[in-house]
Amino acid sequence: MRETPNIDWIEIFAGKRETGRTSPVRPEDAQVCLEVGDRARFSTSGRGRLTGAVEKLNPKRAKVDCGSAMWSVPYARLSAI
Repeated sequence: MRETPNIDWIEIFAGKRETGRTSPVRPEDAQVCLEVGDRARFSTSGRGRLTGAVEKLNPKRAKVDCGSAMWSVPYARLSAI
C-alpha cells in the first residue's frame, strides 16, 4: 500500500510550498481555508472594503453577511481576518 503524503494546504495556498502537480491550485480551492463563522474581508467597486462573517461555503463562492447585506463573494477575492 502506498502512503499518502501529509499536505499542508495553508502553505500551498500562501505560495510557500510547491504542490509537485502539473495542475495549479484553483482559487475556488481556497474554501478549505475558511469555515462558517470566520471573519473575512473583500473589496467591491462601489462600496470599498467590506468585512463580515462567512455564512455559507458554496463550491465557487462564499456567502458573507456584512450586517446590512449578504454578499456572494468568489474565494479569490476573500481574505480571512
